[in-house]
Amino acid sequence: MGINRLPHLGCFRQGIVVSFAIIMTRELSSSFADTVAARPRGSRAAGLERLQAFLPLVGEYARTRNYTAPRSGGVSGLSPYLRSRLLLEEEVIRAASGAGPGAGPRKFIDEVAWRTYWKGWLEVRPGVWFRYRREVERLHAELDNGARERYRQTVSGESPLACMNAWTRELVDSGYLHNHVRMWYASIWVFTLRLPWELGADFFLRHLLDGDPASNTLSWRWVAGLHTRGKPYVARAANIRKYTNGQFEPEGLSDFPQPSASEPDFATPLAALEPFGGASLPSLSSSPCGLLVTGEDLVPDFSPLAGCPFSSIALFSAKEADAELRLSEKVRAFRGEAAADCAARIAEHWGGEQVRIGHDDELAFRAEAPLGSYVSRPTPMRIYCGAVDAWTAAVRRWAEREHLNAVRILQPPVGPLRNRMARLRVELRRTGVRLIEHRREWDDLHWPHCAKGFFAFRKGLPQRLKQLGIEGG
Repeated sequence: MGINRLPHLGCFRQGIVVSFAIIMTRELSSSFADTVAARPRGSRAAGLERLQAFLPLVGEYARTRNYTAPRSGGVSGLSPYLRSRLLLEEEVIRAASGAGPGAGPRKFIDEVAWRTYWKGWLEVRPGVWFRYRREVERLHAELDNGARERYRQTVSGESPLACMNAWTRELVDSGYLHNHVRMWYASIWVFTLRLPWELGADFFLRHLLDGDPASNTLSWRWVAGLHTRGKPYVARAANIRKYTNGQFEPEGLSDFPQPSASEPDFATPLAALEPFGGASLPSLSSSPCGLLVTGEDLVPDFSPLAGCPFSSIALFSAKEADAELRLSEKVRAFRGEAAADCAARIAEHWGGEQVRIGHDDELAFRAEAPLGSYVSRPTPMRIYCGAVDAWTAAVRRWAEREHLNAVRILQPPVGPLRNRMARLRVELRRTGVRLIEHRREWDDLHWPHCAKGFFAFRKGLPQRLKQLGIEGG
């Protein structure tokens, strides 16, 4: 089944504007610095509050964004919310463009656009992700004793460099690092400490609240000189001293690093899109259809599917995917909060009743009849949510229990869940259930332009934003 292009629904953008207008009318309860420094709360409302707090300062973004001290600097603190799409790139860029002209909003829009670019770049080169994950496992098993000890010291905050130790502690303790710090850290990791970039990317992915398969993996490749071939990013002591306001000035950094060995990254076209027509919308009377929500996109209520009726909705977190990545407790806690917030909003939007699932072995789903027999649609609709040990099996059992003919999903990007989509499609097909994947209009518009470098992507960005009614890009 191809990926259906979603039609434009006016209520989608109107909903974003209305929700943002409401949040913008609230009085700030704390300073922006306090907002950014506080532990992020995993909810859409918390993300909107951060966006609200940041917008008055976006005019200074270009001038202040590179400074890492104080921690808040000039950054927005929105990345954890963009990572799980509690906030959408489109709505954040729309808000920034409405803050007025100038270098600040333009630079901020560029930084948000980088996330879209990285996503699209990996979509057409999924092999880069798979090779990286295989290499992580190989390196953990085969690292020589010297490198293994340097790795242990660095991730334990016991390296010879005070700056690296401080940044490691901040990452592990808070789930956050300023973007400029991430660049320095990666450069020192690869070229001064002579550790494989794959293990550094893996360390970040385990601990960052905004850890994203595309942005994280490809940023480390960029630092290592693999994205822009032969052009690694070099961390300089003077640059670190300047932008940490004198907090650190490390000695002994590698000044002339050799870029990492190149690897193939041939682009492949995005999957062909099928038209999305009104006739294929779910109809409870003729074709029971379910909505499957994932942690990759937690605002289905702000999508073209928001106006569709569903027989049932499921939001399952895949424990096995988290275990594969060895995610920290802080990351899992934030994502758990975000999923719970999504489930509550889904229940309010579609008028359903939440059914908590605690373990894959407990997927009884309160069935009133044996599998295969007819049961009338429950009132209210059931929304199943929870963390499960076997994601594919849980989805199949949900579809069977709810007697679904089709399951729709906002397509997960390349990463742990995408790895499971082919198997899920096969499992559902065996039970007579169609899996229908959708791609958001934002991704559909921008990803085809991500096959080359960022500046080629950036060149056409203003025109593409105009197609969405956004000026100032």
